[in-house]
Amino acid sequence: MKRSSFAVLVPLILLLPACAGDEGSGGTTGPQNADVSGSWDYNATDLVGAVASLSVSCDIVDAVLVLNQQGTSFSGTREGGLLTCELEGGQDGQVLDAVVPIANGRVAGNEVQFDFEVRLGLDRLAELLEEAGFPASFPVAAILQHEGTSSGSTMFGVATLSADLGPEAGVLILVGSWSASRR
Repeated sequence: MKRSSFAVLVPLILLLPACAGDEGSGGTTGPQNADVSGSWDYNATDLVGAVASLSVSCDIVDAVLVLNQQGTSFSGTREGGLLTCELEGGQDGQVLDAVVPIANGRVAGNEVQFDFEVRLGLDRLAELLEEAGFPASFPVAAILQHEGTSSGSTMFGVATLSADLGPEAGVLILVGSWSASRR
């Protein structure tokens, strides 16, 4: 290669990184994070599991998430909702606490995760555990963890509820799906 050709190629090679990236941005950017701010109608369905050999299946309906996003994290509240559970020998239900905080909210691209507390006061579950010789004191705080995807005006994914019902009964773990649609 001639020296004059080399002198032309070096400046062109040095300019290439400055030209990379989005048009008009002046540099490179990563993938955009989903915007989850706002109010969402929320449901969790088919939360299924067992504790002390008792099968439990629950749904949460008619709740509202109010979310405030700051970059890759978000916070907010879960407002209201109705928890209904199918248990051996019947059904149990309760109106959920009026407002509870959202914790550990994160967004990475379209992936979302967050948690909130559900205060369980299921009389039928307490009776069944007592009858089986596994006393548990209710109400008990349960954590409902969410992992999923945001797609514009909807979010959906897997929900896992866990509640420590005491040393005799053990930990109740229910796994199902959750969804939310922007209001």
